[in-house]
Amino acid sequence: MASTNTTSLPNGIGSTSDGGCYCHGASSQAATITVEGIPSNFSSLQTYNISIQINASVERASEDSGRLGGVRVLISAGTIFSEELQYLENGWTHNQTSNMQRVWNLSWQAPQDDDQIVDFTIHANAVNGGGGSNGDYWASSYTDSVGINYTGETGKENVNSAIEFKHLVVAFIGGAIFTGAMYFVVKD
Repeated sequence: MASTNTTSLPNGIGSTSDGGCYCHGASSQAATITVEGIPSNFSSLQTYNISIQINASVERASEDSGRLGGVRVLISAGTIFSEELQYLENGWTHNQTSNMQRVWNLSWQAPQDDDQIVDFTIHANAVNGGGGSNGDYWASSYTDSVGINYTGETGKENVNSAIEFKHLVVAFIGGAIFTGAMYFVVKD
């Protein structure tokens, strides 16, 4: 797969990044997200301090803008307060200033309704300051917080995901080979 040259978005990224930072290529095992402060269980209208950090060893570009990273945060309920993030297209993202860092701090006020599960989806990237996608790494984190009065099943496991494009290609090719082989077995 050829890499496309894109312009970085130092002012934040909207809903086009709700599924991940694909404009920076495929997610990478070279990047991990550390999220601290999301409670396993939340209380109505309680405020929690959360820290998000993208960790990756990124070689700086020869024409380095000084930009270090970006983030996109989606939550299913509650409110985020942060000077480092801005609300854009139903999610929170970095701004011009916080694009120069790889750690973002925010406060999350839990919803009044504490008999629900709140889902957190976080995508973050570590960039090399070159203004394109080459040499940048990103990853995703999916977690949830269960209201103290929730009575249903949770069954979800918190995941820090970094599925690379090559893994998807291998899975697709494997599935195609299996389907082709089954066709000939059943045909005979």
